[in-house]
Amino acid sequence: MNDFKNLFSGNKEPLILSVKIKTSAGENKIIEKREDGTWKIAIKAPRENGKANLELIQFLSKISGIKKENIEIISGNSQEYKKIVFNPNK
Repeated sequence: MNDFKNLFSGNKEPLILSVKIKTSAGENKIIEKREDGTWKIAIKAPRENGKANLELIQFLSKISGIKKENIEIISGNSQEYKKIVFNPNK
């Protein structure tokens, strides 16, 4: 998880990451960075009515230190693969 946190250390520019989400997990956690650069992330919330997306944004905000209002899912809203933009200066 430290590799993930280091992405945001001192970064002032928007950053777009590809993630694969595993929903209904036992805990929220960064599982791994895959060979293709995609981050695999476990989220406790189920994939229904946007619950997993909301919890994903809250979790990413907590570990990145970026306000949740500055984190946005830009593609894959209803899919397990998503592109997420982190904008620390928004």
